[in-house]
Amino acid sequence: SGNDREGAQYIGSTYYAQGEGASGTAETVDQFKGSGILPSQYDLTDSRLYPKPLAKCHWQIDITIGGLDFPRIGDVGGPEKKPGMTLPGISGASINGWKWSGDPRFAWVLKNRNLRDGFSEDEWSRIEKAAATVPRAPWLSLRSRQVYNWFGALEAGLEHDDPSLRRSAYLRTGAGIGHEHHDALDLQYFILGLPMTIDG
Repeated sequence: SGNDREGAQYIGSTYYAQGEGASGTAETVDQFKGSGILPSQYDLTDSRLYPKPLAKCHWQIDITIGGLDFPRIGDVGGPEKKPGMTLPGISGASINGWKWSGDPRFAWVLKNRNLRDGFSEDEWSRIEKAAATVPRAPWLSLRSRQVYNWFGALEAGLEHDDPSLRRSAYLRTGAGIGHEHHDALDLQYFILGLPMTIDG
């Protein structure tokens, strides 16, 4: 209940929200599945009962701006932070996201980042088949969108895989507590592969 409906904590910083949210709690509980210790009504990986842990896995992909950057909201978003800094976090989110949903977007990440450890041969075969249905990195196909409690983004140049040929404008639309800044309605641009306006 301490997370918004995207599964991220109300911490007001996209950087800090990377590692803080509902998916981490669900991952801890997941190890008890099948042991007889965990009653099914407390299985936090069941997205029908508890949608926030899986939503946090999607959030990790959906916050990518212009095919590369992260929304510079709250703490740790200054101009010295390299575009693409948060893309590695998609790997861990995809492991959980695939286990909990079977979404092909997560399969693409697992296959193309060679995250095979811990998956059986049969499971990896399913991952490869699902990944084949996704034409490119899922963060390159993000259209204009609203990410609840975080931002609304207008995306252009989606036909390009090269972030330097894309454009994005986004507006801070949420609120947070802890690592937030006074950035309500902050308008930022990502053009030519670089953030153009940063209020760090």
